[in-house]
Amino acid sequence: MLYLKHNGHAVILEDEQGLIHGDNLAQRRNVFEHIYALGEPSSPTSAHSAHYGEPEWRHSCLVLASRAPTTIHSQSGLLHDDQCILAVSNFLVALHLPDLTLSWASDVDNASIFGVYHFPQMQSSVDHDSFTKNR
Repeated sequence: MLYLKHNGHAVILEDEQGLIHGDNLAQRRNVFEHIYALGEPSSPTSAHSAHYGEPEWRHSCLVLASRAPTTIHSQSGLLHDDQCILAVSNFLVALHLPDLTLSWASDVDNASIFGVYHFPQMQSSVDHDSFTKNR
């Protein structure tokens, strides 16, 4: 789980790997306001949820992606202006805050993104794999 703060509210990012197997996703669809499927929707390998609000959730979404499986860790996401940038599988995803609607998604790697980092002096974000390749 990754806990971030935005305007006094929590943004919580969590692994939801259990949802991509069997009937779990169908049973939990009503839990999330938005579900975004990236890549090959019939065979997701990564599932990450985002929840906004504290102490009660005000908004929620689930991001499913195919290709390489990823988990949530300290570099899986960051807040930039009114967006949560999330690394999931081989995609970088921008979720608008507070409603967690999808602003954009970009396939940025051939396999998997290890993390996302913000460079204020460049006003940009980069995924770890691209950073190590381009150093």
